[in-house]
Amino acid sequence: MSMEIPMPGNTDSRELEMKVKETLAQIPDLDLDAATIKVHADGHTVTLEGELETIGNARKVELAALSVDGVHHVLSHMETGPADERVRL
Repeated sequence: MSMEIPMPGNTDSRELEMKVKETLAQIPDLDLDAATIKVHADGHTVTLEGELETIGNARKVELAALSVDGVHHVLSHMETGPADERVRL
């Protein structure tokens, strides 16, 4: 009989992703759709991808993600600006 052994960090990474998504949804004055920002966790590093209107909003998202217990690093692959003039950070 074969048993599947969970890979270290997989469950923890999924839990961390959920915590970050929950935190991002609570940012005041920022209407984030769940599909707007994609969150991927690998160990204690969180990668953010998506599109936001301003650099200020992108910074709010980055700082909120970094505030989550267990997050040590945030990699931002977000784009900002009007949809036809996005700037990749």
